[in-house]
Amino acid sequence: MGFATAQTTGEIDAVIAVVDNNIILKSELENQLIYLKSGGQKDDGTLRCRTFEEMLSNKLLLAKAQLDSLTVSEDQVENELLRRIENFVHYFGSVEKLEENYRKSLVELKMELRPEVRELLLIEQQKSKITSDLKLTPREVEAYYKSIPKDSLPYLPAEVILHQILIVPPVSEEQKSIAKKKLLEIREEIVSGKMKFVEMKKIFYGWIWSTRRIFRRIWKRKNGSGV
Repeated sequence: MGFATAQTTGEIDAVIAVVDNNIILKSELENQLIYLKSGGQKDDGTLRCRTFEEMLSNKLLLAKAQLDSLTVSEDQVENELLRRIENFVHYFGSVEKLEENYRKSLVELKMELRPEVRELLLIEQQKSKITSDLKLTPREVEAYYKSIPKDSLPYLPAEVILHQILIVPPVSEEQKSIAKKKLLEIREEIVSGKMKFVEMKKIFYGWIWSTRRIFRRIWKRKNGSGV
């Protein structure tokens, strides 16, 4: 977790994952890596991947915590917030360097971090709720599954859900005029006998089909039947 670094890098922040109603920003991943390294976490080349996977799991836990209406106190949020700020200051060397790096005052950074700290505490509370009656540790579960021969595990095909955002640009009067002129030229070629209809169809079939599809979408949109 962390605060956006778009000001210092010149890059625009981006959503890298969506879990239920919660999003993960690129800046969150980058700053979580900074936080882990400030605590002495070593990067063996897999830290980014492992951190991202953990963030995805945490967002699932957050969604469940929100569904269960779990809450945390302001004192809990403030204490955890101060602890994390101290870790960042230790990593950068001083408060001044921290503020210089993010181009924000300490007060602004705390305000930006507060919602994320609250989420983190909710996640930890949800973890405790789920594991309170468990007698097995995560390591024991992992060891059990690793002990199962790979050829004994069922094959589960990969599944991908794709969503498409389709935006049909409005057709200007000029574009309509160009299309109409082109169609009249094609008609004139056929009527005058310069080209046969079959030959003209082979040449312009793709163009006519795409044009017809665009006008059909426009008509549906104007008549309220969607695209």
